[in-house]
Amino acid sequence: MKREPLNFLEVGASYEGDRWLWSAELATLFGQFPASHTINGYTSLGRRFGPLTVYGVLAASRTKGGPAIEPQWGTTLAPLIGPQAAAQAQYLGSTTAMAINTQRQSQRSLSLGVRWDLNSQTAWKLQWDRYFVDEQGSFLYRNAMGKPGRVDVGSIVLDFVF
Repeated sequence: MKREPLNFLEVGASYEGDRWLWSAELATLFGQFPASHTINGYTSLGRRFGPLTVYGVLAASRTKGGPAIEPQWGTTLAPLIGPQAAAQAQYLGSTTAMAINTQRQSQRSLSLGVRWDLNSQTAWKLQWDRYFVDEQGSFLYRNAMGKPGRVDVGSIVLDFVF
């Protein structure tokens, strides 16, 4: 089996002052297989109030190029190879386009949260995320069948360092 390389390039920056925190990253994946060509990024901003930090994050992930278009072979091929073979060719073309499109990422997200530092090694975090998934952009949500949608995720986390 021939292995194709996948390349990764990323740049990021951050600032952490007494009260304000900011960070941003931009990354791209590229290689021989075009469905793997993505660009991803986020920026976050936070403000400390004693042991509490309130923050927000904007992020996006997008596969470069458009989705694979489902071919319309059925009616074109039916007079040439018969209706049954044309239906099979159409099914093969449709399934191939769907398989390619299930690897696409096209979504944006907004996150809001609060972090409570209990001590230097322990923190509680409460976060809400809203994802806006575009048509044919649901790779990170495997059962979405290529449809656009919105997903809300809430989390409560206890972070600790040991």
